[in-house]
Amino acid sequence: DGNIVVANAVQNQDLFWALRGGGPGTYGVITKVTYETHDIPKTFGDVNGAITANSDDAFRDLIREFVRFLPERLNNGSWGGVFQVLPDNSLMVGKLSLDLTADEAREVWRPFTDWLATRPNDFTGKIEFGIPIPFKYYYDGQWRQKNLPSSVVVEDRPGQQQFEFWFSVDSDAVSTFEATLKTRWLPLKQFQKDSGTELADAIFEASRHWGFVIQTGKGLAGAPAETLQRSRETSIHPAIFDAAAQLLIRQSQAAKFPGIEGHEPDYAQAEEDARNAETAMQIIRAATPDSGSFRNEGDYFEPNWQDAFWGSNYPRLLEVKRRYDPTNLFNVPRGVGGDDS
Repeated sequence: DGNIVVANAVQNQDLFWALRGGGPGTYGVITKVTYETHDIPKTFGDVNGAITANSDDAFRDLIREFVRFLPERLNNGSWGGVFQVLPDNSLMVGKLSLDLTADEAREVWRPFTDWLATRPNDFTGKIEFGIPIPFKYYYDGQWRQKNLPSSVVVEDRPGQQQFEFWFSVDSDAVSTFEATLKTRWLPLKQFQKDSGTELADAIFEASRHWGFVIQTGKGLAGAPAETLQRSRETSIHPAIFDAAAQLLIRQSQAAKFPGIEGHEPDYAQAEEDARNAETAMQIIRAATPDSGSFRNEGDYFEPNWQDAFWGSNYPRLLEVKRRYDPTNLFNVPRGVGGDDS
């Protein structure tokens, strides 16, 4: 209605709750935000590697061991990053430790690496532990270009500011045509049920159709109590609080641009890849029936998207939407109040 409204913990609390997790912007135009900041860690360390199984059976065993290992050792505030599960029977490791020495990180991983050592005929590859670096340099492009040049790609177009960069591991997300993007929270209880066998087998079966990443920094099951309390004051999907990780599937084509001659996407290939990716995700959804999806990385074609993106919070979000935007001026497809809500 054109009025300026202040939303915080003591006024317009319903709008404040909805704005924190109920996006995209379907309630109004936000003109000013105050953020709470937090102290950074002292150091970060890399744990990287690749393990390839020599057979499908060995790869299934590898995933089962990984699923047993993850919640016991990595489901806490000291770890983030990704595991990549690939159809060629490879498990890629790209983890980040916080405030741990290399020896401490190596000790955390010892149950997994010791298990691998018992199967030398089934697996090839290794996991390496980097020397920790002061965290204050993590986003310092100039420092990285000098000390870790392979970790960044520096923007070199004319007129760009000095030391604008992106991380090398994210290069496949630069100037891409995205055919599909979909996510699923992986509940901690699924890791714990029967030692995670059912979940591990679903991950294996899904990997027969498409590769994906499992992100341990995007679940809150192992978060500190104060983090959980703060997060429960928001409208994010409640499934995140029981999630030990998030599984993400994406399919993209590098340097493709619709309408630019010589760079057009291969739509037929994109449709085929998207079908395979959806087949993989259907297996994961079936194995996590009470879970949901991260709206910021959600699939436009997500079935039952209201429940998948917001769970039990959706009815209340819809009430807030209708109170502050009764004419549905801010109509976002697959957003609160959008489509056929």
